[in-house]
Amino acid sequence: MKKLIALFISVVLILSMGIPAFADSVNSPESPINYVVTCYGVQGVKDGSTSSVIKGSQVTLTADKTRGVFDKWTISGKYTVVSGGLDKDTITIKPDSDVTVTANFNPNPQVSYKVTCIGVSGVKNGGIITVDQGNNFTVTPNETLGTFFRWGITGSYDVVSGALNEKTLTLTPKSNLIVVASIINIKTNQSSPTDANNSGNYEATAGSGAIPSNNNTSSAAGSWNGNSSVIGFNNKRNQLTVGADKIKGDFKNWDIRQLVIDENGETTYIPAEAGIGYVPVINPDDFGKNLTSTVTSSDEYQKAAEELKEALAALEKEADDEKAQGSSASNNSPSLAKEKYLKAFENYVNTVANKSNKTVSAVIDDILKSPVLTVIPLADIVITGNYGAKTAEQSTDGQTTAPQTGDYSLYFALIALLSLAGVVVSKKVFSK
Repeated sequence: MKKLIALFISVVLILSMGIPAFADSVNSPESPINYVVTCYGVQGVKDGSTSSVIKGSQVTLTADKTRGVFDKWTISGKYTVVSGGLDKDTITIKPDSDVTVTANFNPNPQVSYKVTCIGVSGVKNGGIITVDQGNNFTVTPNETLGTFFRWGITGSYDVVSGALNEKTLTLTPKSNLIVVASIINIKTNQSSPTDANNSGNYEATAGSGAIPSNNNTSSAAGSWNGNSSVIGFNNKRNQLTVGADKIKGDFKNWDIRQLVIDENGETTYIPAEAGIGYVPVINPDDFGKNLTSTVTSSDEYQKAAEELKEALAALEKEADDEKAQGSSASNNSPSLAKEKYLKAFENYVNTVANKSNKTVSAVIDDILKSPVLTVIPLADIVITGNYGAKTAEQSTDGQTTAPQTGDYSLYFALIALLSLAGVVVSKKVFSK
């Protein structure tokens, strides 16, 4: 009997020693808490995929809009919205428990498009008109602002009647549009945006994420003011060259905004149209490396590329001649090189678009993807860089930009003691 009592006491002592060890292994402050995020309809993530995020971390989710028009998010579980909202296609949340996130889509919505108008008669600068899908609208320029030159349009559309160089233009939008009457670009004593006898100065600014590489050795944003003729064509130093800022992340493309001012002095920044707000300076030999051989081998492309190279050489020669003449150079002298380059660039871009089955806008977008960009401003513009998410080495805030599959939940140990046999069972590891 005494032996049984002693054995019972030893069992109690062993169990009492194991309980604190078990508590420490589960509740140790050094063991982080993970929450499971399950995704449906999220861009770049397979439906039903799960991932673990550490408590306190943020998760940014973007709806996969290839499935339809985004409607809203449905999120089950406890969470806090950091930015965006349930009605926004991108939302950032901080999970406070396991959550299931679902993006909902409307496959057959009633679609309408927003048309932002600049220099349009009857519409305030920056004013928006709404056009239902399939309907059209007509614009005419506000000629109180100056002499009409041509229309600049950003977005996808069909022309019903008129043309970009005609005052009355009727369009059917296929996306949101920005419609600009280029009279906004005309300054005092200038008959058109490409007139060499321009008495005004344009200001081109390297904005966020754009490091200037000419006229200013500083890596900070800088401004370039033109002389009395269209900036850049009579003075090579007034061309604006910017380079990507690698510290900001993976470079995506350049965004060029144009400053427009209406008759009331109100200012608006809008996406600039190539050939209206600015013109890129490119060498077709360099840009052609990104094109397919079927495009570059055609006779039409070869002719357009040769014309652009000749125009670029003339542009550089004119700048060198002006530099050599110094103060004796006439700032108001007409620039034949300017007109030649503008026409050659327009012809080259149109040829590339036709031969590669792209739109002109898509070709311009390809040009704006170059990490180093040189432009000649035709209006007051600001150039900024767009960047992707920073790498792990670049990021310091610990924010998760998208959930990734393959993560593991927190490991924990459970120790069971079997005293009668005198055997301690080894710990068993669980993982999700």
